[in-house]
Amino acid sequence: MKHYKILGEKIGMPPRFSSILKKIITPTEAEILLACKNPATATEISITLSSDKENIEKILNLLYKNGYVSKRNDTYKSKSFFSIVDTFLGEGKYHHLEPHEIDSLREYYLKKRHEISIRLIEEEKISVSSKVIPVMQSFKGMQHILPTEQALKIIQNAHTFALAPCTCRTAFDNCDNPKETCILLDAVAYNLLERGVARNISLETAQEILQQANDHNLVHLTIYNPEGVYAVCSCCECCCHDLQAIKKYGRPDIIARSDYVAVVEPTCIHCGVCVERCIFDARKMDEDILIYDPEKCHGCGLCISTCPVNAIRPILREKKKG
Repeated sequence: MKHYKILGEKIGMPPRFSSILKKIITPTEAEILLACKNPATATEISITLSSDKENIEKILNLLYKNGYVSKRNDTYKSKSFFSIVDTFLGEGKYHHLEPHEIDSLREYYLKKRHEISIRLIEEEKISVSSKVIPVMQSFKGMQHILPTEQALKIIQNAHTFALAPCTCRTAFDNCDNPKETCILLDAVAYNLLERGVARNISLETAQEILQQANDHNLVHLTIYNPEGVYAVCSCCECCCHDLQAIKKYGRPDIIARSDYVAVVEPTCIHCGVCVERCIFDARKMDEDILIYDPEKCHGCGLCISTCPVNAIRPILREKKKG
């Protein structure tokens, strides 16, 4: 059992999760993860553990498929505890845990993910964690590039793209919105395709996915890491790590607003339908009168696409000077 204690220290696991680690990883897997704390081949690990190479390769492939080790050429490296939890929750591997254990991992994941995003922003490795892309119906007839075309251009310019279940909705499971809505790009897409947790799709299918997301009141976000955009996701406020962070941690700046803002026309009938669609609290009803705060508007366009009298229109956001 000493392997679990040492492994936990090596992968940055808070001690309170030691009992959960034993449920996630077998003793043999713990030994192998320790042996590849630095990049190592199956041959090197088999020598270190005095074990059969074929068996080591079999377990390494399983660890890779489960997302617990990274793989580059013929070498393997154990991932951090946060990365393991990210995959464990995001791919729905948690159902054998107790409810309080799952809740504890969810709380840890959300807080840690937020801390990582803030650190990367402060170190200027990324400018934002994600950015809103407006829905396509909101911009029909405009001369600017249609937002869905923006999203599809991002996808089309990728070397590899694939569709996978939304890790946030899988991890938090707070709603019944469609799960297969996450479009991964390049290295992340290749990794998930190789692990068998994503599938290839056409651009036409990608457009259908974006349309379906709008129908379910989901916000299109481009998701960033230091290498750039790695995903185009369709997100809900109850599960998405960034949308949760806006309200839970009071950090609306973690998500970049789109290039547009939705303005209300005098023909507004104050029905309140747009209030139900706005997840950024830019719209509210006060004594049957719509109150709109453009500073809170992220320009997702969900309100525009559902207004029964077409009284909301998008305009280019004025960029602040200085």
